[in-house]
Amino acid sequence: SLFSWSGKLRMALDLILPRAEPSEDESLASFVRRRLGREALERVAQPLIDGIYTGDPENLSLRATMPRFLEMEQKHGSIIKAMRRERRASMQRSGKNGSTNTGIHYSKMMSFDRGMQTIIDELVARIPDSTFHLNHRVTTVRRLGLSWQVTTSDGAVHIADDVMIALSAYRAASMLKEHDAGLSKRLSEIPYASSAVVNFAFRREDISHPLDGFG
Repeated sequence: SLFSWSGKLRMALDLILPRAEPSEDESLASFVRRRLGREALERVAQPLIDGIYTGDPENLSLRATMPRFLEMEQKHGSIIKAMRRERRASMQRSGKNGSTNTGIHYSKMMSFDRGMQTIIDELVARIPDSTFHLNHRVTTVRRLGLSWQVTTSDGAVHIADDVMIALSAYRAASMLKEHDAGLSKRLSEIPYASSAVVNFAFRREDISHPLDGFG
């Protein structure tokens, strides 16, 4: 079993625990421990959050990441009760529509037939070539009067009305050091979690499951 008996009993307390008074934000880990216990955090929430946010639930804001759980607590007083009621309502809606399919509606999950690269390809086709400077690493960005001075690794200097930086915080920190030392320091202090991607390949004939699931 995924949970010990004590863990199951602790989760069941969610049915009778009082809802918390709305106040300052709490961490996702704090919320799960408070409502469902330590085992629920370690065996369900932690792996789930790692997969979605690649972050530590102790440092993730509940309001910013899983505000739905907070709404459930405030509206129903219990996460378990809220999920039961939502499941019941979903089944009733399915019955009214004459459908018993409660799975994923794939028609709502759509993308370009050639992937998100389609957007980039279309932008490249519509914007003049001289607009792009590919493979030019930016080293510094500094304010120059009403404009911005952007220096690249080859020593070239570009003047721009506005600058949008779409980089990892630690790289932006290095780039902005000459412009704003304080901002650079704050950016460099943002923590990053490492991630590992492992790919498995199986022969289809070795898998008896119809593979009609999702996730």
